[in-house]
Amino acid sequence: MILAELEQATARVDVAMFYFSSDALVNALCKLSAERGIAVRVLSSDDMDKAATRPVLEKLRDHGVAVWVVRPPGSGKLHHKCAVVDGKVVLTGAANWSEAAEQSNHEDVLALYSPDLATRYLARFDELQSGGVAMTGSPPSKIARR
Repeated sequence: MILAELEQATARVDVAMFYFSSDALVNALCKLSAERGIAVRVLSSDDMDKAATRPVLEKLRDHGVAVWVVRPPGSGKLHHKCAVVDGKVVLTGAANWSEAAEQSNHEDVLALYSPDLATRYLARFDELQSGGVAMTGSPPSKIARR
């Protein structure tokens, strides 16, 4: 269902996702941005900004997706699992966008067709983005971090 909704996008897709690794969904976001010229924004947890998972974010960035890493104050996490398509469809639920969620886990995702609700989600995404860091360029080397 998520992929079908993404493929229907005509103007923009906004995603706030704790963790994602689904090749199909990552490739769909890349295609929307790079091939179809659709504005795509991804807000991700700093859990994704680690050596093992950062390549997913880099791939998105390299295909023109605006990627923001959000680190809430303290020990909190961006734990959202939602997206807004064209400012009118909200996809939300318990599922991370991962192969396990798609194939083996018991997960739920709802598609809610409501421009009013989408507006509220987008306002929250804007708030989250304001506390995030845009992903630009390559990560610093281990030597540069010393």
